[in-house]
Amino acid sequence: MKFYNIIDFRGTVHLYVRISLGIIISQLDYHLGTIGIVDEQVHIKDGIARLTVEIIKREWPQLWTSLLKDLYDLCQMGVMLSMILCNYSLSGRPVGRSQSVSQSVSQSIDQSRTSEDDFYFQETQTEIVLKIFLRLIEDVITFQNVPLQRRREIMQSLTSHMGELFEFFMNLLQNHTSAANSLTSDDTLESKVAYKAHTCVSEAVLTTMTGYLDWVTMNHIFMKDGLLLRMLCLLLNNRSLQLPAVDCLLIIVSKKGKIEDRKPLLILFSEDAMAVIWNAIVTAEQVSLDEYYYLFLKRLCQGVVTDMISSYTQTLWATFLRHDIISKEPDLIACIPKLFHSATKTLLKVGFPTQNNSLSCNYARLDFDSDEEFNMFFSKYRAEVADTLRLGTVIQPVESFMFARDWLQNTLQKPLNTGNGAENGNCKLTSPSFLEWDAMTVCLECVMARAMQSSGPLPDLKDGITLLQNVLSFQTEDPLILSSLLSCLSALFPFLNHVPEILPSVIEKIFSAVTFNILGQTKSTRSRAVKNARQHACSILVKICKQYQELLFPVFDKLYSHIKIISSNDGQLSQMEKCILIEALIIVSVFIEEVMKPVKDLWLSSEFKIAFSAADKLMSYIGLDQAPVEPSSADTCGINRSHISYCITMILGVLKRSKWPEDLQMASKGGFVLGNINGTSVMYRNPATAHVKVLMENLMLLMKSMNAAWDPSYLNLRHPDFAKSYELVDNEKQTILGIPYPCVDNSSSPTCKNPLDRMKNFLTTTHDNSCHILGNAGQCLGYEFYTEPNLAESILNTVLTNLQHLPDYRMKPLINILILIYFDRTLYICHSDKTLYICHSDKTLYIRHSDRTLYICHSDKTLYICHSDKTLYICHSDKTLYIRHSDKTLYIRHSDKTLYICHSDKTLYICHSDKTLYIRHSDKTLYIRHSDKTLYIRHSDKTLYIRHSDKTLYIRHSDKTLSILNCNIVNDRIYFLVKNTFNENLKVFIKPYILSCPKECFTSAVIPLLAFLCPFMYERLGSKWQIINQRSVSETDDLETQEILEEQLTRQLTREYIDLLGCICRNRKIDISTNTEDEMIDDNDILVQSQQLKDDSLGDLGQLCLKEELVADKKMTSNSAVHFLCCVLFGLQQHGEHEGCQASLLSLGLQTYELLRPLFPDISSVLLQIPNCTVELVKAFDDKILLSSPQKQMTDKKKKDAFKKLVVGVIGQNIGQKFKREIHYKNLPPLYRLRPKVPTVDDTESEDIGLCGLFKPSNTDS
Repeated sequence: MKFYNIIDFRGTVHLYVRISLGIIISQLDYHLGTIGIVDEQVHIKDGIARLTVEIIKREWPQLWTSLLKDLYDLCQMGVMLSMILCNYSLSGRPVGRSQSVSQSVSQSIDQSRTSEDDFYFQETQTEIVLKIFLRLIEDVITFQNVPLQRRREIMQSLTSHMGELFEFFMNLLQNHTSAANSLTSDDTLESKVAYKAHTCVSEAVLTTMTGYLDWVTMNHIFMKDGLLLRMLCLLLNNRSLQLPAVDCLLIIVSKKGKIEDRKPLLILFSEDAMAVIWNAIVTAEQVSLDEYYYLFLKRLCQGVVTDMISSYTQTLWATFLRHDIISKEPDLIACIPKLFHSATKTLLKVGFPTQNNSLSCNYARLDFDSDEEFNMFFSKYRAEVADTLRLGTVIQPVESFMFARDWLQNTLQKPLNTGNGAENGNCKLTSPSFLEWDAMTVCLECVMARAMQSSGPLPDLKDGITLLQNVLSFQTEDPLILSSLLSCLSALFPFLNHVPEILPSVIEKIFSAVTFNILGQTKSTRSRAVKNARQHACSILVKICKQYQELLFPVFDKLYSHIKIISSNDGQLSQMEKCILIEALIIVSVFIEEVMKPVKDLWLSSEFKIAFSAADKLMSYIGLDQAPVEPSSADTCGINRSHISYCITMILGVLKRSKWPEDLQMASKGGFVLGNINGTSVMYRNPATAHVKVLMENLMLLMKSMNAAWDPSYLNLRHPDFAKSYELVDNEKQTILGIPYPCVDNSSSPTCKNPLDRMKNFLTTTHDNSCHILGNAGQCLGYEFYTEPNLAESILNTVLTNLQHLPDYRMKPLINILILIYFDRTLYICHSDKTLYICHSDKTLYIRHSDRTLYICHSDKTLYICHSDKTLYICHSDKTLYIRHSDKTLYIRHSDKTLYICHSDKTLYICHSDKTLYIRHSDKTLYIRHSDKTLYIRHSDKTLYIRHSDKTLYIRHSDKTLSILNCNIVNDRIYFLVKNTFNENLKVFIKPYILSCPKECFTSAVIPLLAFLCPFMYERLGSKWQIINQRSVSETDDLETQEILEEQLTRQLTREYIDLLGCICRNRKIDISTNTEDEMIDDNDILVQSQQLKDDSLGDLGQLCLKEELVADKKMTSNSAVHFLCCVLFGLQQHGEHEGCQASLLSLGLQTYELLRPLFPDISSVLLQIPNCTVELVKAFDDKILLSSPQKQMTDKKKKDAFKKLVVGVIGQNIGQKFKREIHYKNLPPLYRLRPKVPTVDDTESEDIGLCGLFKPSNTDS
């Protein structure tokens, strides 16, 4: 029942509603009223509570003053609620001023009811009262679906009675838990029923308290010397009540507040309380494979071998170890060795749900649905463990190093254990030896990253040198073990400073790994493990060249000759390995000319110039218009592609690795200083500038031809076998989708590719690296690059040509992609990087939102929902409904086989009937329908639509978050992918190009590009949005899919372009250089840096652009001002339904009006075009903000509210809100009436009463 027109109800209707409700509760009859607490359906009790709360929200406290006492008494004597609800106002006035309602109706209780019936009936009444209290606070606090004035009055009354209310809760909890405990030893049927009744009431008390605990003051929670905390601790050992009890404890300990107010929480750390908690953990751990107890353990974040629970404790340990005071406690320091010892188990990459190599596999099956999901979690978990080890090393560096030393030495001495199923005697990813090597390497890297930086005692250098020598002397023919050994060698590099004479042995060890090979394998048939080990060795050489340049000078000639010798052997090194080795040389030498000579000879050759001169010639040169050739060694066009890739990779490597000396004096002596800019900033010369600048012309011609290849006339030139060559390579698909590779051990398999994959890889890599070269040129080459003659004109005539032919997936960056994969009737969706996952398999629906925030499982007739990992649990089986909810957000009605959930009044609705599931969230924001094999999701009206039928998935999403392209069905697997490739130009090239440009070069190097790009993007995006907004419902699924793709790509491209405009206008300097360091950067450091660098003020380039547009220096016209305000109002009309956008646009509109109204009075006419905005309202608003004195200026909030009232007629609304039927509340008398003013003596006495004469000076005084 909805109380839409309750204010129009006549007195008899009011009376009928109350009497009917009272009959339902008071009658102990299956057909006419409620029945016992054990047998009554949950949705019936919820419905009664809801009706009662609707009356309370309209009547209390003014017209129902005895409500609380009536509800208290109702729990004690089972009063008929009909008398309570109808008698208190039958006479037209509130009852309870002379006597309480309970007293007035207690005489009417049916004396014929038996004591047994009254007992069970009383428990039902108590539970309903508790549900009333819970729903009332949810409506008022959580959902706030009550008018502001009514909400204030209800909250004021609740707050004033909170002490007695909490005492009421605690008395109920204490009485019913005690009564239940007294019945545990009685096995009679009556005792079991009574026990269940008392437990139901106790559970209802705990659930109700979750609605109050997170906002009431601490003194109510800690009343009676912390009685509530003690009771909750004791309930942790109660099988039926431990989950709601731990929910209450979590809310209490999570409350924010002053330290003084939170001090009573220390009672939880007393010996008695900790003993109770520990006993509960031990008891639950013994049966932890039971899902109920496992969930309980997860709540307590303690103790079993599951990685999920262990990950909770890692955060706690890290917090302790970071704390300035706690980290110095002897008890904590004594635990650090135990932490390191536990790392020998927690760092092992075991526990996959499909495996049985660890006890944690059993728990993984409870937490994860696949090995891929576990693998994603384990990466995060291992990072947490590594962080804990690093923090422990800072506190105890010597002990930590000794532990890592012993672990490494023991591993070096152990025989190789390849496990079952190993091929050729080499390890697999699941082999015991590799698992231990892998875990030990992580520990050693963590220890060495902090041990040598400690301000306290350092590890023994002799031990470190010995350990380094042991690693160098260790020999292995297993590629996986070799890769781990190289990691250990890299971690021990800090000891090289103390024994430089050992450096030649280190280099020799590295080069032996660079040339490592397995007998029988060639350059084209090497396994993945061998390739990874070789590239790992090359990367380590780069690291040692960067960090130990001075040590390398004595052995540089040997290093150079060794690289030169192995590079000359075409069958030895791959192009990637060769480029990495040359990068290492560039870091420690200035032999750029010699290194770049073969590149120049190829890149500037007439053969390349002809190939790059036109799109058709390029396609012919790389073999796009020819049939594929196998093997690759016989493909002459493949050799051409190889030469192009080699040159581009070398140019990029030289560009990023070459750098001037950081010391100004050394740079000046070496000729790396060009001069000063305006006498302040120093202009440096990159040693690679002269060698790279001459190659830029051909690079731009290559990009011009690649853009032209998208022209329809050139697309038809592709050979049919290469028709899909413009699609993305598989590994890039996986990267963009954010979906990890399938957990398949392919370390021993070769990496051979077919011709189509080789062509796709070439086109993708060439385009990406070309954009990276242009993007890095501005930062690396600096001033000399931007002062190149006709730079902007060259870019316009090459890189930015044929944009009209480029598809959208060439026009947006590789970020924020919505990921979809369909596998064996299973749908996984990842939104905004690990935000939303949906799995739909057979009749089962799983939803994970924001990293284990929301889970929904719908299987057969069962529904489970877990929100925030401790908020909501629903089990619906047959006709039984169980609810566990601790976040004040749920209303449920379960009827027959249908489940309805109402959250926040029109916020969440779930209807589960047979095999169909509907979810409505945030008033038509989220809809999910799951029927047979079909899944429909609709989010934010026009935001997300998903239709999944058989093996077909259609998605339409219009909120900047979804990108799909290339639907390929392979073995019942559908991959959806979107990559906006032109925006590689926007993000990888244009954005860093602008950010790195000196302001002296804005006019010549940037403004011409923006003059072309901005109108083009505005016209392109404008036309696309016009098509999208005018689009009607598609008649065919194929057309609908294409429309969805276009819409999502347009949204993402629009967002990226707006971000580019922000970079242009804002005064922001961000380090856009690619991080080439081998060390990991902490996320917190990145956050701090971004906060420090952010500046939203208008920058020099923004001011220059405004001057170009004639809107600066007071050159704005009246028409421009009107247009600007109209654009803001159009934005409100389009995006006003979203609260965040609405707030920002209202602030912008107010600022615009305040600034422009004094200069251009005509803009007020724009507001008059808004419905219901009159001349009087506009004039009153102008008087408030323009004519008020500085002392009477309105606050920003009041200004914003006033402006919102003016423009409310134009603010866009969700379609679900446009025709909403409002619920009306009548105004009640105020709670506190103002007392009449007491008249003064001057008002009542007209004659002189002599008071003034008392204070006149008299003669006697003088």
